Amino acid sequence: MNIDKTEWGVCLPDRPYFPMYLANGVDAALINLLGSGDCYWQEYDFGAPLTALRSVGWYKCGRRTMAGTELIYGTMFPLVEFSSCALLNGDYAVPRNCRQYFDPRAATLTSFYEQMDNETGEWLRVKVRTFLSADHLLVEHYEVLSSPMSGTPFALILNTP
Repeated sequence: MNIDKTEWGVCLPDRPYFPMYLANGVDAALINLLGSGDCYWQEYDFGAPLTALRSVGWYKCGRRTMAGTELIYGTMFPLVEFSSCALLNGDYAVPRNCRQYFDPRAATLTSFYEQMDNETGEWLRVKVRTFLSADHLLVEHYEVLSSPMSGTPFALILNTP
């Protein structure tokens, strides 16, 4: 098995992609290949209902509901559906060359992605660090490594569950 180990953590580059399920015993969120939630990504429209097995939201756990059961989390209460994405020329970026690294010690997922602007030939390159803080906040920290001269806006999408 090929393991890519870097300063950001490790990834398995030869394995199929699976979203990262960040959870800490109280919060849980499914993170996509762009380092954010997945409430818009290609397969469904805004606010589409999904089962808990493929949750695109940020959930809080009802710890009291799991007493005397074999459940790890108990009842999950949805807070919000969320996602974010870079835009190129007014369209959602559909990046290629995505790579994610997970650092289990820091409980941080670092995502890299890039896409070429078809109009200018310039590259958009983005790094996103995603983690759940000790104060129970989901944090997405964006760093634009390179951008077309026209700039790179980001769409931030929030939906009620």
